[in-house]
Amino acid sequence: MDMDGDGQEASTIRVKLSVTVWDFVLPVTPSLPAVFGISETVIEDRFGLEHGSEDWYGSLDMHYQWLLQYRISPYFCRWGDNMRVLTYTCPWPADHPKSEEYYSDPRLAVYAIPYAPVLSSTDAAKDVLRKELEILKRKPHWKKSYFYLWDEPLNLEQYDIIRRMSGEIRAIAPDARVLTTYYCGPSDAPIAPGTFEAFVKVPSFLRPHTQIYCTRNGGHMYAWDLQILSQTGTLG
Repeated sequence: MDMDGDGQEASTIRVKLSVTVWDFVLPVTPSLPAVFGISETVIEDRFGLEHGSEDWYGSLDMHYQWLLQYRISPYFCRWGDNMRVLTYTCPWPADHPKSEEYYSDPRLAVYAIPYAPVLSSTDAAKDVLRKELEILKRKPHWKKSYFYLWDEPLNLEQYDIIRRMSGEIRAIAPDARVLTTYYCGPSDAPIAPGTFEAFVKVPSFLRPHTQIYCTRNGGHMYAWDLQILSQTGTLG
């Protein structure tokens, strides 16, 4: 490998590199969950797709399958007010055959369940949530499920809303898991500025309504649940 130096008197240096690549095979089921989010609106805008159309479902399925081959557990998302977020791994409802195909795939380590009331708190949206939970909580793959309701809440009012939403979910499925992301504590709470202070104290504002905590380190998000660490990211 040739390396060129900087400056007027720079010369080329030749360096010999030796690389050993060991044989390896990705396990069918990842030992460490890694999730990646894709904004559905980015897909719609990028490919000119109408939400809910046949091509829309086809594009989401294509993105899902592409990530899954690398043992990444995808979720799709749509933003609501004040960083509320609708997240879901499968665009089809729980009673659709595609749902079972998605959630039962051994390559999928975890999956997000949509909390429909995040975009509309109507009775119809709450009925959709109840139906999804009643179906999924009886499935063998239920243990892989989680809810992601809000992206980085900023104040105590938003934390209270997360607790309320979690309470509604867990009233139907007591063992449901809720993931909450954060990079700082609530602005109106007695937490000193600094990442470490937030890392230590923010979970106390969310227990017992959040089971998976996800915080930021630079441009990366890290989540932990029962000492299991996973890296997450979002496109869009």
